[in-house]
This record gives sequence, C-alpha cells and structure tokens, in this order.
Amino acid sequence: MGNELDVPIVEKMTGFDGRLYEGKRIRIAKVSKIWDVNTFPDGKNYNPNSTEMMWKVLIETEPLKELDKNENFTDKLVEFKDKNGNIKNVTVSLTLNLQNQLDENGQIVFGSYKNEITGQMEQRPNPVMSRHPKASAFKFCKKLGASNLSELLNKIVTLTTVPSKTEGDDRVFLRIVN
Repeated sequence: MGNELDVPIVEKMTGFDGRLYEGKRIRIAKVSKIWDVNTFPDGKNYNPNSTEMMWKVLIETEPLKELDKNENFTDKLVEFKDKNGNIKNVTVSLTLNLQNQLDENGQIVFGSYKNEITGQMEQRPNPVMSRHPKASAFKFCKKLGASNLSELLNKIVTLTTVPSKTEGDDRVFLRIVN
C-alpha cells in the first residue's frame, strides 16, 4: 500500500501534437530584421550565457490551422493560452544570422539604429546578407527563389519536427525546413 502523497507525475497537456504537421506546407507571413544575442560568439561553440549582440533575420509563418480527421487544414486556427491567460496562435519561426558589413580594410561599418527598448538611437554594425554558399540566410533565400529577404513574404515553406535535445524529454518542436 502506497503513501497518499505518491501521486503520478504528468506533464501539462496542451492538446497540440506538432507531429501531425510534419511535411505540411505553409506561407511565410512575416520577415523582420532583429538585434539579438549571438549564442555562438566564436562562430563554433554554443554559449547560452553570451551577451554579444548581432543582427538576425526572423522568419515567421502564418498561424497554424487545425487539421481535420484526414489531416487537411480547416478554417479554425490553433489556439492556446499563455501563462497570463491570453489566447495566442501557433506560428513556426526560423532565425538566421546576418553578417556585419565590412569596409575595404576589413573594418566593421557602423550605422545609427533605434534601440527597440529605449527608443534612443545607437551605433550598431550594418547588417549584410553574405553570398557565401554556407551563409544560412542567403542559402534559404536561394532555395525559395528569392533574391532578397523581402521577397520571402508569401513564399511556401515545409514544416518538420525535431526532438527535444533534453534527455528524457519526449516533446517535439515544429521547425521550418531550411
């Protein structure tokens, strides 16, 4: 006979199974340039404690729609409540790195940009999209037939799932194939 405090441990159920969306195709709804933390400051090793900032491009899909029994999209959007009780839609995003513009001497070129939090102007490196074959943003644009980031809007992308990297965590996360 067990102790009355020995209750089963379960994970919160959202009712959303990302695996059902594997291979589904959906439109890109938003493309934006963001100033974000560079978690690979040396270019090779992941550092979650990095404070170095860099320009990135954030690509976000339209909100996902629920699937019917035949796994076809319906007209109803997938919704969930955040921790504050606000109703949110599910979108899938992809973040790709941009590079710093360099002058003819290899020095970083700076420009004035508005700080998203303070609203004050500040000096930041000018972002550029490298044409190098391994540059993720250029490779993604080329794959979708876009010559620049603004042409990505309304392009169709394929969704995939990736497992959690945390040991013992059986969740999967939706990603855009890149």
